[in-house]
Amino acid sequence: MKYVFVEDLEKGMVLGEDLLNEFNSIVFLKDHILDEKDIESIVKLNYLMVKVSEKKEVVPEKPKKKVIEKVKETVTFSEDRSQIVEEKRQKELQTLKDSYLNSLFKFKDIILKVKKDSDLTKLETDVLVNPLITSISAEKSFVDILKILNADEEYIVTHSINVGIISYVLGNALGYRGEDLKNIMIAGIFHDIGKIKIDQTIIQKDGKLTEEEYLEVKKHSYLSCEYIKKHGDFSDKVVIGILDHHERMDGSGYPRSLAGEKINIYSRIIAVADTYDAMTSKRVFADKMSPFFVLENLNGLSFETLDPKVCKKFIEMITSNYVGQEVVLSDGRKGKIVYLNKYDKLRPLVKIGDGFVDLFTNYDINIEDFA
Repeated sequence: MKYVFVEDLEKGMVLGEDLLNEFNSIVFLKDHILDEKDIESIVKLNYLMVKVSEKKEVVPEKPKKKVIEKVKETVTFSEDRSQIVEEKRQKELQTLKDSYLNSLFKFKDIILKVKKDSDLTKLETDVLVNPLITSISAEKSFVDILKILNADEEYIVTHSINVGIISYVLGNALGYRGEDLKNIMIAGIFHDIGKIKIDQTIIQKDGKLTEEEYLEVKKHSYLSCEYIKKHGDFSDKVVIGILDHHERMDGSGYPRSLAGEKINIYSRIIAVADTYDAMTSKRVFADKMSPFFVLENLNGLSFETLDPKVCKKFIEMITSNYVGQEVVLSDGRKGKIVYLNKYDKLRPLVKIGDGFVDLFTNYDINIEDFA
């Protein structure tokens, strides 16, 4: 078995693994013998490399020049098309980035209202979430959305908006639509609003909390819920979603020690979004972690405290956008993800210069971050 650049594929080569399209549907099965049309199709799938074994057919001569030229033309067309697609994608990302930054400023105004125990109108909530929903709906890559979610604002502001956005995209992938999906975003955004009501010297403490301080912090779920019930105009699902976002599948969470399916699905979605964003963000008591390390961590938590279905979908959404992403490895080298190992999509093949690093067989090397 070996990896071959798409432009070097030849008639008669045998695929070493299944090839998938952008929707994760199998297009070519392992052991399929390639012909000229197959090669053209693979080029259009935007694969950089594919895994092949030895030839099964005897092909004494290389494909005719006409075929090679046709493939090159397809590659050129694909590159030109990719450039047009990329320009459109960058415009959509800029729109999302603008909506994201605007939402941070609007949420800071809401925090001031929370401090004063002022009412929160439906119009204010719509002005906050509707532009985000519109811009998120135009963006297809979850990885690109995640890259945008950082700003030089206090943690409570960025974390709240980030969790709302991640929860929305995750809820959409799980099949939620319309008002349900909007409510998932709202619950995600307001899940930690009760922390505003807690002594900020505890919230901002740079170090381990005492048992008494931790019990105080745990009150934020109730405080968030109480503010939304008293001063907002939201559905019961939003209220319960906020209240139970720290409940865990094994019953080890709080405030009600619920377990499994007894936990509201909004809460289970927010729990995954909350965990991912918290671990990949810089906090007063902890440095940010590599998103790739966090994904492996989430995979482990899916067998214990987090909803396995929600975790699996979250991981799939990210890994399906891996190929083509520029990354930084733990040894400082930069490269591009070119292939996903179907047995462990969190350990892909990375191209560095003219060489390759297979993370599936090199566990001493990890991906630190996106470049």
